[in-house]
Amino acid sequence: MKSPEQFQRHNKIIGKILIVVSLLHLVFSAFMYNAVYFFDSWEIFSDIHIGGLTFRHPAALMYAFPFFYVGLAIIEFILAAGILANQKWAQKASMAPAVFYFFNFPLGTAFCIYIFLTFWETPTAAEMEVSQKAEENS
Repeated sequence: MKSPEQFQRHNKIIGKILIVVSLLHLVFSAFMYNAVYFFDSWEIFSDIHIGGLTFRHPAALMYAFPFFYVGLAIIEFILAAGILANQKWAQKASMAPAVFYFFNFPLGTAFCIYIFLTFWETPTAAEMEVSQKAEENS
């Protein structure tokens, strides 16, 4: 079990890293959107015929990917704000996007493990109060 001081330090580190990751996802989504827009203008992708099926304008389906990353960035930013405000719900909810980070080897995997090790067993409210009172007295 970590001490409450260590937990607070790790809490702040994870919150700041999540803000950076959310900004990187926003930048990546902008590049991805421009790439999809570029390929969407090609006439080769206007209609695709497979057997008796015709897919009209299939490149338009690719616009879902940049919007997925925008949504992920918004969720990460909200979680980071909650983590920096020391909210329990944000600490536990941050484990859900951490599963996605696991597949981004090697940095995402390390960050996923760091989140799970930090937030799996959090200090109780009583331990946090004792730690804050000890800080104020010193």
